[in-house]
Amino acid sequence: PTRLTLASDSLHDAFAELDHSAAYVTLAVDARCFRLTTVGSSGATAQVEYSKESAVFDSFESTSPQQFHYRLQG
Repeated sequence: PTRLTLASDSLHDAFAELDHSAAYVTLAVDARCFRLTTVGSSGATAQVEYSKESAVFDSFESTSPQQFHYRLQG
């Protein structure tokens, strides 16, 4: 199972650092980190990564890598 608990303001700050011209955001988690990635309209990649030891997490449990893609724009 994968379970992450982090403060919403930390997630908000992470999204603020991503490229807002991107159509999708990728959320990925593995045994060592949680990562958010966008690829903007210019092709530039923006990424925010938190290690499992980061203070942003109240809890971090991941036994297998997972990746999810979410549409950002309508």
